[in-house]
Amino acid sequence: GVAEHDDLTVLVLFSSDPDANADLERRMRSLAPVSKCVFLTDRALYIGQFSDQEFMDDLVSNPGEVRMFFTHNTWLHNRIFAAYPKARVILYEEGLASYYPGLFAKYDEPERVAGVYCHNYFDLYVSPDADEYPEKFGVLNRERFRKLLTQVAREPQGQILNSETVVVVEQYLFKKGRAQSLDDAADEYAEAIRSIVDKGYEVAYKRHPRESSRLFELIGERLEAHHRDQVREFPESGGLLEEIILHQPPAAVVAISSTSLLSVPHYFGVPSFTIRSRAPYDVAKAVGVE
Repeated sequence: GVAEHDDLTVLVLFSSDPDANADLERRMRSLAPVSKCVFLTDRALYIGQFSDQEFMDDLVSNPGEVRMFFTHNTWLHNRIFAAYPKARVILYEEGLASYYPGLFAKYDEPERVAGVYCHNYFDLYVSPDADEYPEKFGVLNRERFRKLLTQVAREPQGQILNSETVVVVEQYLFKKGRAQSLDDAADEYAEAIRSIVDKGYEVAYKRHPRESSRLFELIGERLEAHHRDQVREFPESGGLLEEIILHQPPAAVVAISSTSLLSVPHYFGVPSFTIRSRAPYDVAKAVGVE
């Protein structure tokens, strides 16, 4: 938690849309007493800035604690850990990226890590590193997490999902090594959408929020008109999938590989199904921990 008297600086990377950043900052400030919020959007620039001690001291001077996501981008963590050598470290799950085996050992000075907190979906999905470092790992409180999400979630503008809608979530496994081609991905998604529509449901297709591609268009080219007519895009302005589901639960969520396959049933009781594909297994073989 964060106490009222804490001096809290939040550093946000990757997000470059000014309106989205302003909305994100507003939501964060509604949850905790944020003293300063800094957005760094140019990866080529901030990689060097993290090695600049003067810049890091100006960002926040001698913090007592650093909180980051538990993810495979360990170069980022190690640079920030080095800039603040006296700070204790707490890590929080970042979706399935937090379940790489051997991830914890990739961090410099692991003894400084006071805790790693994951969702442990259905009490079944646990980081493999928890067996080796049980004293470091804890579980995020499910009720508190849902309460905080409810607190910051916006009401959807109009009806986006309903009980006759299946959400198909895009993933960009075709960009990870050579595990899957864009055409292969389109074939697999199209087959799944045909099956969903044939069962009487409409499809809301959710593009990946960071990686743009022609996948949705390629899927449409593979569908007959009566299938394509039952498919619509999840609106970009619709908000986070989870906050829409909080207000408008769909019939199900479907994906080849996505944290939503676990988070949606875990937190909202909405069923999820995987699209038959070898891509996740091929990616797991080809992509190691960074």
